Parts: sequence; C-alpha cells; structure tokens
Amino acid sequence: MELCQRWEQSLCALRPVFSREKTFEWFVVLMWGLLLSTAPPAVTSDVNAVGLSERYDAQALHGFHSRAFRVDALCVQWSRWLQGHPQCVRLRGQRVYVGDGIKVSK
Repeated sequence: MELCQRWEQSLCALRPVFSREKTFEWFVVLMWGLLLSTAPPAVTSDVNAVGLSERYDAQALHGFHSRAFRVDALCVQWSRWLQGHPQCVRLRGQRVYVGDGIKVSK
C-alpha cells in the first residue's frame, strides 16, 4: 500500500504542469497503466491494465498531442520533485530515483 501512496504523491507533484484537469487525469491513468501492465508497452495495454476498454484508446492517445502540458515543463517539475525529495540518491552528482523494476509488491 505504501508503494501506491508514494506513486500517487509523485504523480500529484506533477499536477502544476497541466493546464487542464482532464489531461492530468489521463496522464495519471496512463502512468498507472504503465506501472500495472504486464503486456508489451502500448497505449492499449496501459488502458486495459487499469480496466478500461479499447474504446478509450483514442482519448488516451489524444493526451500525447494535448497543448495542456509541455514535456519540457514536465521534466523540470519531475526534477524539482526529485531535488526536494528527502531520499534523493545522487550518482556522480546527478539525482537518481532508485527502484527495483519489479511490479510485484512484496
């Protein structure tokens, strides 16, 4: 459960980058799908992983072309979040967020 809460906190820290609530909500859905999906990476796999049908694929894809956020601003916000994170790990002076890559909770 703690992993889920940490993931939500990380995603919520990125909210200021998005000018529209709907775009941010789709971002959150796709990030959860990315985390939960066991299929090869694809929007359909991510949408299915969170329990939505294929009819939502077009809406999910639209988020990648939305003007409600900019990728560079998203990267800057993520960097700020990492910098302020109390458990920030540095490797040769660069910030790194460490994870084991395993999607099964222990």
